[in-house]
Amino acid sequence: MKRFILLSVSLIFSSHLLSKSIPNDSFYISKARDFLFALNNEKFEKATAYFDETVLNQVNATVLKNTWAQIFSKLGYIKSTGKSRIERNDSITIVYITCVFDDATMDMKVQFSASNKILGFFFIPHADPGDYHLPAYVDTSLVREQDIMIVSGKYKMPGKYLYTKNAKGKIPVVVLVHGSGPNDMDETIEANKPFKDLAYALAKQGIGIIRYDKRTKVYPNLVYGDARLTLEQETIVDAISAARLARKLPDADSNRIFIIGYSIGAMVAPLIAQQAGNLVTGIVLMAGPARPLGNLILEQTQYLDSLIPSDKNKRSLGILKSQVDVINRGDFGPKTSSTQLPLGLSANYWLFLHNYHQIETAKKLKIPILILQGERDYQVTMIDFNLWKNALGKSNNVTFHSYPKLNHLFMEGEGKSTPAEYETPGHVAEHVIDDIVKWVKAN
Repeated sequence: MKRFILLSVSLIFSSHLLSKSIPNDSFYISKARDFLFALNNEKFEKATAYFDETVLNQVNATVLKNTWAQIFSKLGYIKSTGKSRIERNDSITIVYITCVFDDATMDMKVQFSASNKILGFFFIPHADPGDYHLPAYVDTSLVREQDIMIVSGKYKMPGKYLYTKNAKGKIPVVVLVHGSGPNDMDETIEANKPFKDLAYALAKQGIGIIRYDKRTKVYPNLVYGDARLTLEQETIVDAISAARLARKLPDADSNRIFIIGYSIGAMVAPLIAQQAGNLVTGIVLMAGPARPLGNLILEQTQYLDSLIPSDKNKRSLGILKSQVDVINRGDFGPKTSSTQLPLGLSANYWLFLHNYHQIETAKKLKIPILILQGERDYQVTMIDFNLWKNALGKSNNVTFHSYPKLNHLFMEGEGKSTPAEYETPGHVAEHVIDDIVKWVKAN
């Protein structure tokens, strides 16, 4: 069963890209598989030979050994590998290899520089791009989609603007803000694309939608491994850039620009609105954590371990608990090693989170807020929803909805929610979309 938590295990390094001819796909797939087999056979010295020379000052056999141990503690041994596929992004070539571990099926994502060497690698939940189909409640004949670019300084994130074909007058526009990890514009999770569901469904109802690839997907070689990275650079800055673009769209009502944040995107949505000022009209929090992120990750891990108890999981949980304790005590600083902190993220990343209080930030907002929660969600639970409700329930500007049958993806299911649900194609429940549409049109 998949151990699915909010953040991915990753190892990505910066690189200067050189211009060379690109070999065929089989070359990269073969190299990626050889690298994977070297790791799985614990031949870490051999594995370092596959790295681009520009990253060798950051990675050695010991780093790889520690990284692989972390992956093993979460996923177990690799039992088999499946099909491979290729993506290209400018000078970077990306190989995906399906890996069946003891506890999960994941895709290993290996990135090659223009010099045909590895820049880095990480594991993401397995997804088959062919599994997704648009939900029955959308009508593609009623909407139009155009390419856009979200620009934040030197970073440019490709995206889509979806809107109704025959809208009468100016329309409200919503910006979709991702959860954790290097997500695409559709928030693809396994066979599901909740942001694509939302985009087509809301556009059908006369609401414009902006969605875009997350910065950490488009520029992993520039962002991962940067000790200065926080949620400010990863999420907040680009969401504000998207809101600015929304106001400039020819058919947009510039006084009705909304943010829909999902998961960690929901957690920082109050800060996005605060920093954006009068740029943002209102915010929607879908499965928004109300508690410190370290506590949430610990709770998720405890829940997943309870599904498949093992001594390995117990040892891993003990390490995570000690790391979360460091965060909660505030007993760390900018120079604290990432090995002492949860998920191997930098001290600066956790310092930002330690100093951010989403409920207190939301209390200061005067704009409309809609808070949505699936009652079967095991990643962000009803504990969080009730914390939001207890703190903001008496505020005239805040509306709450929870849904008994919905999970973290706002998709229907029965009984105890588990990661296996994400492997089944589904769609955001239509009554959630109805609640969002009603709220947006009322504001």
